[in-house]
Amino acid sequence: MVNAAFSWGICRGCTLLCGVGGKPVFSESSRTEAAREMRKSIRHSFMRQMRGRPFRNTRLEQEFGAAYHLSGVRTGYVFSLMAALSFVVFSCVEYFAFKRPMTDTVQVVRAALILLFFAIGWHAKVHTEKYEKNFHIVAPALMVVYVSGILFFEYRTQLYGHPEFFYLSVNSTCILLTIACYYFMRLPISIAILLSLLLAALTIGTVYVSGVFNATVVGRMLTYISVSNAVGFWIRRMFDMRERRIFLQTKRLKNVAALKQRLIEAETAANRTKTTFMAMLSHEIRTPMHTVTRLMSVMQKDFEGQLSEKRLKTFQQVEQACDQLLATLDDLLHYAMLGGTSRDDGDSEFKLDVLLVECAQIVDHSRQEKGLKLAIDVEQIAGKIFAGQPHKLKRVILNLLVNAIKFTDHGEIRLAVASHELAPKRYQVTISVTDTGIGIPAAELKNIFQPFYQVDSSYSRRFGGSGLGLSICQELMRSIGGAIAVKSEPVTGSAFEVTFPLTER
Repeated sequence: MVNAAFSWGICRGCTLLCGVGGKPVFSESSRTEAAREMRKSIRHSFMRQMRGRPFRNTRLEQEFGAAYHLSGVRTGYVFSLMAALSFVVFSCVEYFAFKRPMTDTVQVVRAALILLFFAIGWHAKVHTEKYEKNFHIVAPALMVVYVSGILFFEYRTQLYGHPEFFYLSVNSTCILLTIACYYFMRLPISIAILLSLLLAALTIGTVYVSGVFNATVVGRMLTYISVSNAVGFWIRRMFDMRERRIFLQTKRLKNVAALKQRLIEAETAANRTKTTFMAMLSHEIRTPMHTVTRLMSVMQKDFEGQLSEKRLKTFQQVEQACDQLLATLDDLLHYAMLGGTSRDDGDSEFKLDVLLVECAQIVDHSRQEKGLKLAIDVEQIAGKIFAGQPHKLKRVILNLLVNAIKFTDHGEIRLAVASHELAPKRYQVTISVTDTGIGIPAAELKNIFQPFYQVDSSYSRRFGGSGLGLSICQELMRSIGGAIAVKSEPVTGSAFEVTFPLTER
């Protein structure tokens, strides 16, 4: 990348030397200015490569820098604790293996550094924000103190002999800490370069003042230290690009998660608003519609025997229209509640046979008007008390019975219940509503539980309804752990079955 930077700068300078737009520039002042521009381009390109490739978005670069520094602070206090631990190990080894007393100068200085690094590591872990502000000062200072301590200990102990171990120790320490200051300490590249040069100077200075100085060995050390600087710089560049990619990926994931959360909150708020609106709308419309229905009934009674058949039929049509509008409002309100936060009253005790009989009684007037027969079979669960949610079951059964009566012109409707014991006091109950009505084409059976779906547009004009009834039934059955299914043939009729679990009390 540095070679590319030099190449770019040279090409830029050559372009200026040769001219602009293919026209050569021969004046001396122009050539001097072009040479100056080439040097400037090379210098800027080199510094840009040294700094890495920052994000074009300033805010994004600042966020990455903050996260990068915070990671450096964490690495810093881990480094402090590890430095203190390493000094503890060295002190114990020299005390037990080499019989160096704890009152020795090296042991005393090492003990002081142990306390210092432990205190700094603990304090940085507790007060991270303070070290994050002054990280560029604290981290290099810690590194210099640590390497100075290591070099001091090595300088004092090398007098006991074995110069090869002295060279190996100080050289390996310098190499490892050089790589650490380039990457692990998360320092800016300029500070990392200056710190690595300072470490190299301290190392060479310690060797120079020692009693085992050798120019050949020092030359090899300089070679190794130079290579470690190049490797450290390469690692820094490679991991810098990698961490920027990871930062972007993490940022995207966080943004997606935050967006999902906002969508969920917005959807919840919208559903809540929808439910509230539908409840208010239903209340505001239902009240005058009930008044109109009652007035129509009163007027029919007041004018009983005085109205012609045509007028009486008109009164009945108005009353039926009001009833249909109220039923549609109920469907819309209930569907809105299911789409939002559906109310769950918990389980309560009830008799299923009584509930089914009540449903039959509610629709009995409509059944008699069409001259249909209604057969009820509740023998299997007669007298049994169950625990469940009867208001939801009643809503489903009423909806199925109303549909059966609506789409049946002659014949009968059958309401039957069957139960299967899964465990003691635990039953799988199946309620079926069968009619001899117009039936449903096989191709439409998979769609009839969709909201606002009508098998045929003419059905809405002929039979009325909003197309929400079966969708509501399906949602209600799912809410109590049940299911709804249908079998139907055109002209022959339809059979709806709801299956759900119940517990006997």
